[in-house]
Amino acid sequence: MKERLQVLDSLRGLAALAVVLHHFIVVYGIKYGYGAQQYPPEWLELSIGRYGVELFFIISGFVISLTLEKGRNVTAFAISRFSRLFPTYWFCVIFTSLVLYFFREQSTINWDQFLFNLTMAPQFFWREPIDGSYWTLMYELFFYFMIAILFGKSGKITIKPLIITFIGFLFFTIFNILYPVHIKLQYISLFPHLHLFWAGIVFYKIWEYKKDVNSLNNISISTYVFIYTLMLFQWILCLFEINRVNIISSTLVSLYFLLFHLFINNKLEFLKNRILIKLGAISYSLYLIHQEVGYVIIESMYKYTHSIVISIILTTVACVLVALIINKYVETTTNRICKKQLMKLASFKGN
Repeated sequence: MKERLQVLDSLRGLAALAVVLHHFIVVYGIKYGYGAQQYPPEWLELSIGRYGVELFFIISGFVISLTLEKGRNVTAFAISRFSRLFPTYWFCVIFTSLVLYFFREQSTINWDQFLFNLTMAPQFFWREPIDGSYWTLMYELFFYFMIAILFGKSGKITIKPLIITFIGFLFFTIFNILYPVHIKLQYISLFPHLHLFWAGIVFYKIWEYKKDVNSLNNISISTYVFIYTLMLFQWILCLFEINRVNIISSTLVSLYFLLFHLFINNKLEFLKNRILIKLGAISYSLYLIHQEVGYVIIESMYKYTHSIVISIILTTVACVLVALIINKYVETTTNRICKKQLMKLASFKGN
């Protein structure tokens, strides 16, 4: 099982690297400029690396389905997700806040913003994320809640509830286009990203069936119709230019669907590269730590190198090294300890 999922680790690693380079090359160029030059804001929409996040969402749908069914109940699922995400996230929030406080002039971070960032959903409470990358975590968090509500009781993923909720989401989208609803309702409904999470779940179910020859007949035509309906929905959103959805993101999402189709048919084995797999293993820490901390490092490097290219290369290497350290000494350790203690507590209360 773990061996076959190394392909997803590699894809996650590539997506993380794409996001890092997008922030260092394009976003930093727009926000701070390189010397006397500054990238035009339109470059933000054209940057391919920006849309590595969409691949993260699809991967999350796949992996979370596996986690839920492996845990068999909502308590185990909640403990697994909390232990995996929050301790490392809190560490990175504190680390980033300290770096910005001590090394960036006119830092605007205050206690109010800091405390709300600890919830992993500061936008929901009208606060800005301390690091720009954190915006995706709120969607991940609400996705976990939705999955727990739909499948937590049975501990088994099924397609029918996904189709029903997607139909509801489709009507919500139409209504929201005509009469924009409150932003918090959009957050809770995962608008406009729900179809990406759902695609990961459906790909997981197809992959699960394909592992068992006797279960191949369980893959109905409607399942395949549903998965490509989700891809078509991305292009429908593109027509209305909703949020991040445009021709580039929709083209890449179509490519991601193709990659997952190849993955579940064991056609991406060549991606089992040690470096990519390791990059995927540290992708969460790298994602959490790279943007604002990276900008501080780039600024410092540029003063000495006077070369933005060299500064970005050195900063990327530095962020990867920091992520490796966090992954080894914080992420892995806190995940194990937190999960162990919470499982003991859950067992004690159960008795």
